[in-house]
Amino acid sequence: MAGSGARLKECPAGGGLLSPLLAFLRARAVARHLAGPRVLDCGCGMAPLLRFLRWDQTYVGVDRNVSLVQSLRLSHPARIFHCVDLNFLELPEPREVDTIVLAAVVEHLERPLDVIQRLVERLRPGGRLILTTPHPIAVSILSVGAWLRILSPRAHEEHGRLLGRVELLGLLREAGLSPVVYRRFLLGLNQLVVAAR
Repeated sequence: MAGSGARLKECPAGGGLLSPLLAFLRARAVARHLAGPRVLDCGCGMAPLLRFLRWDQTYVGVDRNVSLVQSLRLSHPARIFHCVDLNFLELPEPREVDTIVLAAVVEHLERPLDVIQRLVERLRPGGRLILTTPHPIAVSILSVGAWLRILSPRAHEEHGRLLGRVELLGLLREAGLSPVVYRRFLLGLNQLVVAAR
């Protein structure tokens, strides 16, 4: 939330060797569940979800990396990108969306319930929130992958506690959402949840 505690973080560039592939695979998994014409992609990164959108879908990407957002604005002038740290700042727009995406984001949030509740206010009745997050069994693989630099060392350092299925579904229910899809993917190391308002 904007106020005295509001701040914007600049994230250094550079991920692991497999980071672009993993982002693509997450985006592909998420894309199957997109619904409606208005998509809000929170923590959009390099915006891999763009390649999966239908021609009639509008897209707003949000990321906290200032230079990344500037680059995305130049690369995709027909799309809207905002530089926002979800932990601290409110989103400027859009006011109502059909689908909100949090791909590999919830594990980086300081107060995931607070952020998800704020996002749900933007979700139209019947709209969807789609999130992906590593499964807790992936902790040791994330550590080794970061050490070997095949996974992003920065992202691993910023992970909070990884939530299992029960905790994740409970979090979404507490935010006022009804989970409709839960599945594991990427060899069971990641989770995907689709929840409806």
